[in-house]
Amino acid sequence: MFILSNFYETLRELMIINNKTAKAVATDLGVQTSTVTRYLRGEHAPGIDILVMIADYFKCSTDYLLGLTENYEVREYSPCPPFSERIAKIPGENGMTAYRFCRELDIQDGAYFAWKRGARTPNVDSIVKIAETLKCSTDYILGRKPL
Repeated sequence: MFILSNFYETLRELMIINNKTAKAVATDLGVQTSTVTRYLRGEHAPGIDILVMIADYFKCSTDYLLGLTENYEVREYSPCPPFSERIAKIPGENGMTAYRFCRELDIQDGAYFAWKRGARTPNVDSIVKIAETLKCSTDYILGRKPL
């Protein structure tokens, strides 16, 4: 499962490698500096939209950013589809019905269908849980594809 310390350690490392301050990253991403500093202190986890923005900014995989892999490859990714569209396709791509998908991943049906309708988005822990259960990358779950 996602460990917040992995994220903030990797973010800090990427900022050092790229010679970026919290203020510069925040400005470039269009978020408050306090948001980035809370990430760096491990006080808050990003939502999936910000997670993808940060991964795109540093041109890395979300798996690397979350500390799920040590492979840092600089690459650009195509824009993610809306999560509601992506989550609707994942069960079928993995040979499952929506019902079986929810059972195997221990996800509440209501949560899955709220994600599918676009009424809610999952947190990072849920994305990691889905990826680990399906033995795939978080980028696959989010619909990120290398260019």
